[in-house]
Amino acid sequence: MRRRDFIKSIGSAIVFSQIPFSACQVSQTRYLKGDEKILFIGDSITAAGYYVNYMEAYLNSIFPDNHFDIINLGLSSETISGLSEEDHPFPRPCILDRIDRVLELVKPDLVFACYGMNCPIYHPFSESRFEKYKNGIDVLIRKTKIAGAKLILLAPPPYTKESSSTESNENEIHNYSYLHPYARYDDVLKQYASYIMGLQSNNLLCIDLRKAMIPYKNIAYGSDPIHPLPCGHYVMAMTILNALGFYPEAEKAAIDYESEKSISGKITALRFSDSLSFDWETKPLVLFKEFEDFPPEIKNLYLDHSNMIIQVKALPKDKYKIFEDLTLVRFASNTELNNGITVFAVDGLDQKTLPPFIMRALKGSKLISQKRKLEKLITSYLQAPHTIQEIPEKVYDTYEKRNEIHNQLKQGRRTQLMNLQLLEFQ
Repeated sequence: MRRRDFIKSIGSAIVFSQIPFSACQVSQTRYLKGDEKILFIGDSITAAGYYVNYMEAYLNSIFPDNHFDIINLGLSSETISGLSEEDHPFPRPCILDRIDRVLELVKPDLVFACYGMNCPIYHPFSESRFEKYKNGIDVLIRKTKIAGAKLILLAPPPYTKESSSTESNENEIHNYSYLHPYARYDDVLKQYASYIMGLQSNNLLCIDLRKAMIPYKNIAYGSDPIHPLPCGHYVMAMTILNALGFYPEAEKAAIDYESEKSISGKITALRFSDSLSFDWETKPLVLFKEFEDFPPEIKNLYLDHSNMIIQVKALPKDKYKIFEDLTLVRFASNTELNNGITVFAVDGLDQKTLPPFIMRALKGSKLISQKRKLEKLITSYLQAPHTIQEIPEKVYDTYEKRNEIHNQLKQGRRTQLMNLQLLEFQ
C-alpha cells in the first residue's frame, strides 16, 4: 500500500463531526504551533516507545526550526480503569494514581493518552468494567484541563489473535487474564474504541488507531497479539501525524545539465566541470535502524514519506557515481537520473562507512532512544505513592539529564546542507 492509499485508508479512522477528513487537515494544525511540550501516557504499547520516537523524529524534520519537547511516560501493564485480573503478577497500575505527579513534573502543553488494551482485563464485556473505563477517561479529561493542557485521545489498537468460529471460552474460564484472554477479546476492545471516538468534539480530538491498524494487522504484528511490531508503530505514528494535518513527503532536487540550471529544490553552489556538484539544503532525514527490517509494504510507505530524490536531465554520459563529501552514496544510470532516483535504500545501515546524511540521521535517532531510557526511569520513580510535594529528588535529577539529551537533539534539528557530486564511471 503506497502513500496515497495509506492516507485513504486512515482518513476514515478519524472522526471530525461528519466533516470530510481532507477538509480538516489544516484546522487540526492548531494542536501544534511550535515549541510545545508534548506528553505521551499509556500502557506497554506506549511504553515501548516506537511510535513516539517516530513522531518526534518527523516533527523535528517537518519543523526543524521549532523545538517540540516530547516526553514519553507510558507504563507497562497500566490501565485507566483501576482494574486488574487475578492472574496478573502484580496489581495493574492505574494512571489516575500518578497523573497529578506527572502533570506537575512535566507541565505539558499537549497530552496524548492511549488506554484500553488492558482496561477490560482480558474478560468478556461487562457494563461495570466499562463504566470504570469511562469514569477514568472523564477524570483524565478534567485533570488535563485543570493543568492547562490540551488532550488528544488515541483509541486502542486491535487485539489480533483470531478466534475460530467454534471457539468460545466465555462459559469455561472465569479467571481470564492476558495469559488466558477471552476468545473474542477484540470485540470487547472494539466497543472501548467506539466509546473513545464518540467523545470527539471541537475541543477534544480523538484518533482511531484501531481502524488504522486493522488493514495492516497481518504484517504489523508477530506472535504477540497485543503489542505491534515497530512497523506497526510506524503506521500508528503516521496516523497521528496525518490526523494533526501533517503529511511528510520525499524531497526532490532537479537540475537541467544542458542549461546548467536548477529546476527545483534548495540548490546552491551548482558547478559544472568534469563532474556535476552542488549543495542541497534539505530537512533532517528520519531514519531508525529498525526500518531496515520493515516489510516491503511499510518500507515503501516510509520511503514515500522520507526519501530524497535527485533528478538530472540531459546528462552526457551513461553511468554515474553519486557521492556526498567524497563518500559513495550509490550508482546510477543516465536513465535513472533523468527520471529521478532515490538517494538511498533502507539497507546496509550496519556498514562502517555511511554517507554523512545517514550518519546524522542515525545519531539523531540514537539520541531519541537515549532520552526514552531516562524517561522510563522517571516513570518508574513516579509510580511510588508520593504526593506532589514529595516527588523524589532523583526524579528531578533524572529529568535534568534527560533535558541535556533533548538539548543535544535541538542542536541537530537544523536543516542539513548536503554537498553532492556526480562522477562519470565506466
